[in-house]
Amino acid sequence: MLNGLNTFQIVVGGVVAAFVLLLVLGSIRNLISKRDGVIWSLVGLATLIAILQPGITTKAASALGIGRGADLVFYVAILLMFLGFWMTYMRLRHLRKEMTSLVRHIAILQAEEGVGKGKNVETSKSQNVGT
Repeated sequence: MLNGLNTFQIVVGGVVAAFVLLLVLGSIRNLISKRDGVIWSLVGLATLIAILQPGITTKAASALGIGRGADLVFYVAILLMFLGFWMTYMRLRHLRKEMTSLVRHIAILQAEEGVGKGKNVETSKSQNVGT
């Protein structure tokens, strides 16, 4: 064992540390936004601390009136998942609105193009079916 760490702490701590490193590099190389890089790096670092020093979660849980550190970790994980699902929902909702706006805009442009050339929209559709 490495300085009193068990096998789980070494393996999972290494995986989480690698994940945090990838987040930092991705943020530096603009593969992910700076904001997302910072947020997920902080989550990763908190996870790494909880893995390597589990007594900290127990002390924090006691300070918050929660019985065990594992319960605190579970509650925080549920909260973060809820937040992540909500953010994903809001992003999808925004994308749907953008897509609807773009489709409407394209339809208007195609209709105007057909009218401007003396064609109606139905004639244009029937000509495109064979191609």
